[in-house]
Amino acid sequence: MAPTSRVLKFDRTDDESRYVLLNVASRGSKPLDLRIEATEGDEEYAQNLRHDKVMSHRVKNCPVTESEWQTILERLFTQEPQPDIQVTATVETGTSITVTVRKSVQGITQRLGAITIAVAPESGFNVLDWCATAVDAAAESKALTASTATKIQDLESTIADLKNQLDELIKAKDEDETALLFKFRDLLNEKKVKIREQQKVIESAPVTRVDDPPEEAKPVEAEPPRKGVKLLLRERRRERHHQQKLKRNPNRRSLSQWM
Repeated sequence: MAPTSRVLKFDRTDDESRYVLLNVASRGSKPLDLRIEATEGDEEYAQNLRHDKVMSHRVKNCPVTESEWQTILERLFTQEPQPDIQVTATVETGTSITVTVRKSVQGITQRLGAITIAVAPESGFNVLDWCATAVDAAAESKALTASTATKIQDLESTIADLKNQLDELIKAKDEDETALLFKFRDLLNEKKVKIREQQKVIESAPVTRVDDPPEEAKPVEAEPPRKGVKLLLRERRRERHHQQKLKRNPNRRSLSQWM
């Protein structure tokens, strides 16, 4: 739960070695409905701030919008960091404390507005209570810092575990890719061997040219029918016998002519 009061410290511009303390307490439902009590160590100062009247504390020709001015004041009194905002105090002893708000833009400081806290000698505030408020805020801040540090350590541990898991996944992926590459290499080598073997078979096979005419088959002479040896000898003898007769009688026909 957010505290109902806060103690703020601002350096003085009229005396750089000194400062002022403000005790800011909520006094309404709106963020800037506040009771501001202040001291420079000698006098008491007090002022009520109304949420609906904060625009009256802006300077003329203020470089920020009303919404931005309201946001700056809310963050100022809740002690939220604002790197580009500067806040200082000027003391007119026995009269007032003026809290001035400035904004630094690219090295140029612009005055945005100021809140004047009038002297209130009979306000009767207790600075000891302010000290208690400051101590409680410091303890709360320390506890929050410790809790945040623990969360950061847990997150760092989780990140380390996730990183280890990611490294393992990457390693497994690389190993799988390497195994696939080796398998692909082996398959490719097998294909190359088969292609070489097929080329050798093709090169060793006889090649018939399409444009060469086929050789004509030579006719095979039919062999005369074979006769028995005895019959052949007998016919030859008969032929010789008739030849002899023809020589003696030429008008007689040859036996072969009658056959």
